[in-house]
Amino acid sequence: MMKKKILVPIDFSTCSQKALEQAVGLGKKLDAQLIVLHACQKAVPYADSSAGAFSRALILEEERKAKSAYERVKTTLKELGQVKHDFLIKHAYPQDAIISHTLMENIDLIVMGTTGAGGFKGLLFGSNTYSVIKNVKCPVLAIPMESEVREYFKSIVLASGYKSKVRKRTFNILIEIAKASSAELHILHVSEAMAKKTAKTQEAQKLERYFKNLKYSFHFKMGNNINDGISEYVKENSIDLLTLVGNEQGLLDRIFTQSMSTTMANHSKNPFLILPSR
Repeated sequence: MMKKKILVPIDFSTCSQKALEQAVGLGKKLDAQLIVLHACQKAVPYADSSAGAFSRALILEEERKAKSAYERVKTTLKELGQVKHDFLIKHAYPQDAIISHTLMENIDLIVMGTTGAGGFKGLLFGSNTYSVIKNVKCPVLAIPMESEVREYFKSIVLASGYKSKVRKRTFNILIEIAKASSAELHILHVSEAMAKKTAKTQEAQKLERYFKNLKYSFHFKMGNNINDGISEYVKENSIDLLTLVGNEQGLLDRIFTQSMSTTMANHSKNPFLILPSR
């Protein structure tokens, strides 16, 4: 059986290194290979040969700096040596590098920080976030700067609108993470009307066949604001990991069309996992 592949973008900021540390822990539990990706902004090509040589020299210098920085990371993060890993440098904008590598390779999960320095700053905010989610076919695990690196995710919430048919493979990585952590899975629906509860209960229970080998429970919360409802539930139940399904337009779109800074402030201490349905 081939090892799972976890892609970890890194710009050597504290936040991206925290994401790498979290990815190392997951890599050990899931027996996965890490692909640590650093993106250098693509240099503008010059027709003039001397200018072209200068551009190539800049590229080589950027690569040298990146490799040196990665060696320092390996010295600090000793656990990295306990998992199979590769370090790649791509000459492209960070967002493009992530999307293209995910499309070219059979990546099972992207683990990345929600803020960073340089080109990665703001990558997990607003339209940039949504662009990555819409253009990759694998789950994205976002690690906020304020979150702590967890050995286990003991309590996981799957916030679902139950508005679309989702296949079991959508939940594969969630199921594996939950099993590796012996986690309790909370399947949550935030409803705006009490009358909808019975129908939503029936729709939610269709998910039972996917999670039969896990410890799970269904939960419903009333509220006019879906993001606030999720935030309250996360806080009230000491949730370690928030999970959303990417194609649940009634849920994900509404969260991302709100102020992304507000959304991230609400969940600033919780990693969140976006699952694609494709």
